[in-house]
Amino acid sequence: MSTIAVSIIVPLFNTEQYIERCLNSLIKQTLMNIEIIVINDGSTDASMDIVNRYLLKHSQIHIIDKKCEGAGLARNIGIEIARGDFIGFVDSDDWVQPEMFERLYDSAMETNSDIAVCAYRRFYNESKNELPMHANDVEIWQECLEKYGDKPFALNEYPRFLMSINYAWRKIYRKVLFDENGIRFAGTSMSNDVPVHWKTLMFAKSISLVDEALYNYRLGRGEQLIRIKDNRLFDVFDIYREMDDFFRLEQEYSAYAPYFLRRKMYDFDWIMSKISKELRKEFFSRMQKMIHGTDKDVLRAYHTIYKDNRLKEYRLAHYLHRTYIIFPIVSVLSNIAYVLRNQGLSSLIKMLIRKVQRKYRVKSV
Repeated sequence: MSTIAVSIIVPLFNTEQYIERCLNSLIKQTLMNIEIIVINDGSTDASMDIVNRYLLKHSQIHIIDKKCEGAGLARNIGIEIARGDFIGFVDSDDWVQPEMFERLYDSAMETNSDIAVCAYRRFYNESKNELPMHANDVEIWQECLEKYGDKPFALNEYPRFLMSINYAWRKIYRKVLFDENGIRFAGTSMSNDVPVHWKTLMFAKSISLVDEALYNYRLGRGEQLIRIKDNRLFDVFDIYREMDDFFRLEQEYSAYAPYFLRRKMYDFDWIMSKISKELRKEFFSRMQKMIHGTDKDVLRAYHTIYKDNRLKEYRLAHYLHRTYIIFPIVSVLSNIAYVLRNQGLSSLIKMLIRKVQRKYRVKSV
């Protein structure tokens, strides 16, 4: 067994305003046997100067310098060289609580879990106003805690956990999950963490929860990828195609494909709400083709899942619709049972497309 409990991987790109707080939170971790791997992804500001100062004083910090290729490929380099039994990820503009990795590591070891997950807080840049987890994460988190508390669970016992947002941080993972299953981040600008989120959860034998908000997620920074509106948003199609292929080839995990359909529809609507008007028609056209290509067995399976969770799905749809407005597709999916029962699969696909068309005033192709 490695003498390092957790390798913490920090992709770095032009975060000179924030990296010091990030590193301070990591060197103050109460878990002592950690390593901090900073992957500089071609920063052009003073970020590396700051990190180099920390390197002189703290032996647990290691730096890899590389050309700019994106956070996904930077994290992959960290995975390759990590020596810890577990791996964690922290974004260089965020910070964590001092006890985060000790709490996660203890939970994973005590429950023999492959993944340990904590809650998180959100902050708008330098604002001191704290926001809770995203509404979708709150609903799933609370339900999971009610079912399992601090006991570990397997994904097939609670597959809805896949629907939590695709954040790579807030977790630690056994390194063997990556090594034995070839799991890596995508090399795209957007959604590069989707394959890691889905595949690690599917391959994990057990998952444990730590019901403490230990990760602090910064929102509202101008350079954040979640704020982009350009053609980088088209990256999602490559990611979704990769995952659709995975479900078709790996029949053992095909039961989770309907959940991925739901995830895609969430994301499609979110992107349609923010992409520039000049690109909206093209994005819609490609989205339309992808929806038309949905496997009929996946649609039927979603119908079965929906029937078993009708009231719960309706309540979530209503809550998101009322609170975040930009997710009307959730209410579309809440009507799937009716459409399948009365009009069949082809009408379901047409309905999904038509709802997006009306909202964003784009034409079918």
